[in-house]
Amino acid sequence: MDGRKLRQAVAALGVGLAVGCACGYRFTAAGGSLPKGVQAVYVPILRNRTTEAGLEALLTEELREALEKSGHGGSPSSEARLEGVIEGVGAIPLALKTAPLTTGGALAPYNPGLYSVSFAVTVKLMRGAELLSEIDHLALSEPYLPADDLATNEANRRLALRRLAKSTAKELVDRLTAGP
Repeated sequence: MDGRKLRQAVAALGVGLAVGCACGYRFTAAGGSLPKGVQAVYVPILRNRTTEAGLEALLTEELREALEKSGHGGSPSSEARLEGVIEGVGAIPLALKTAPLTTGGALAPYNPGLYSVSFAVTVKLMRGAELLSEIDHLALSEPYLPADDLATNEANRRLALRRLAKSTAKELVDRLTAGP
């Protein structure tokens, strides 16, 4: 087989693999094992003990997706469930807003400020009434830029909460599958 035909055969094989992979089949990263041989975990809607409406739905969705990506996603009939409570939410300034300053004829850079949003969550991996694992009061944070108008500021804060829910879900699943 000459070089041209070999390249065509390799290209055809590559196209075939790409089409085959696009037909609903997927490769997933190998996640670790869950405690006590649990294979699939269902996540009912988390309880939200904060004033942040909708945070429970956001984190529940991200937890289900993270478990699915790890190969441990489940349904209501799964052998185990991950129950959780969102215990607190807050935002704090990380860097205060400053106005542009003129120093020696040059304009110093404007600092728009930086805030951080955080929440704490406790989860329990349950099989029936048996507690398999617990992660108590995991608290992470996510920075965001504040804005002068209320609507933009709230949009930035909500986007930060979405990013935080995703990173929190990944951290929870990583801890659950890390082993003893």
